[in-house]
Amino acid sequence: MPKLIETGTESPAKKTLHELVAAGAREMIASAVQAEVTAFLKEKEKLLLPDGKARIVRNGFGDERSFVTEAGAIKLRMPRTRDRDTTTSGWMQSI
Repeated sequence: MPKLIETGTESPAKKTLHELVAAGAREMIASAVQAEVTAFLKEKEKLLLPDGKARIVRNGFGDERSFVTEAGAIKLRMPRTRDRDTTTSGWMQSI
């Protein structure tokens, strides 16, 4: 699951409604991203290297990214995947 960035040390009982909504939005986005990565890996699980190991694997987390929501900016570290086939150049972001 993407790592959540905590923004303080207040107890949940002292949080404002806005902070609770932001925390809920953060959890929902983290869950959605995790589900997407899991589905992607499941789709690619039949791609194997010559030694029989998985070609597409998880590769930790990337840099922290911000998402702007109605509840405010939410920061998450996004999970990464890696294509271990060295004969291909791999995926490049098109934006």
